[in-house]
Amino acid sequence: MFGDSILADPITQPVSKDSQLSTISVWLPPGDWIEWDSGATFLGPVTVQRSFSLGQIPLYVKAGSIIPMQPAITHTGEKPLDPLILTVFPLKNAQTSSYRVYQDSGDTPGYQNGEAAWTPIRASLSNDGTTLNIGIAPVQGSYSAMQSDRAYEVRLPGSWPPSSVTINGESLAYQKQKSGHGWRFEGNTLTTIVSTPRFRVGDAVTITIRTGAEMARSLPLLDGFAGKMARLRESYDILNANWPAGWSPASVVGAMQTGDRLTYYPDTAFAELGALEQKLSALPGVIKTMRATEASPDFAKTASDSSPDQPKARLAAYNGTIATAVAHIADISEAKPRVSLDKPSGEQSKMPER
Repeated sequence: MFGDSILADPITQPVSKDSQLSTISVWLPPGDWIEWDSGATFLGPVTVQRSFSLGQIPLYVKAGSIIPMQPAITHTGEKPLDPLILTVFPLKNAQTSSYRVYQDSGDTPGYQNGEAAWTPIRASLSNDGTTLNIGIAPVQGSYSAMQSDRAYEVRLPGSWPPSSVTINGESLAYQKQKSGHGWRFEGNTLTTIVSTPRFRVGDAVTITIRTGAEMARSLPLLDGFAGKMARLRESYDILNANWPAGWSPASVVGAMQTGDRLTYYPDTAFAELGALEQKLSALPGVIKTMRATEASPDFAKTASDSSPDQPKARLAAYNGTIATAVAHIADISEAKPRVSLDKPSGEQSKMPER
């Protein structure tokens, strides 16, 4: 465990030659857990078999956790903690969570004499899941050279695009790209990002994010989406290694670009996610049709071949890449139930009003 909210389970197994993935067994304690990289949700206690590429680090976060973060820096004294980034993981309906962010000067022993500051953070989700309130209380305590004001950036991974965002009751505008204060949507991880104006550290700040009722009832559509996008991008790269004999088919490219489309057109999220499972289930068959034979023009003997085995070797390598791509997306293209934070409603979904 890393603190009370994060469980890390590093990959120690080699990747499979067939899929370029490493499969590990993960035990999760009691409670609701979210796989940080993929957005998949689990109800513990449970042992699950999970597959990862070497670019992933298996981290599991308790539902509703508030994780304080900061912008990328080269060393801690480079600049003040501004904005203070708060990553709030999905809460269950009617859940409330809290956290206190600790700060001190970082370069003196003053903390030993109580020279430190705490910022209480509280997040609560309404009974129907449509309204998330995040409260940032006035700072408590002080230390030498403490900053007097700062902005906040709230990140909500695995969320639907909101219908509205307000800060202390004032509406916050949507923006396609980061530019001052406003809210935007990062489609590949389904992350709503709220950038606030600057506030004095002694001010109370309340951020309210509202979501349409139909979306709030359709959380299973969000489950594991970020992991699916990552796996599709990796499969795209695997297939493109066959260039010029082969290239990723349009259906793979289209599915892979789902997250990018959501970044620019968050209003389409419900329709895009509702259609994704069917698209994914068709991909293995599409990729398998790319298999070649000795009669395929790209694998006929050429004047540059010094032996008759060279075309056969190229063919074997090409078809091996196809098989790897199919195996790489196997666990995201199979429809199967997963334990999630809230049970599906069983209602037939339709395009919601936002």
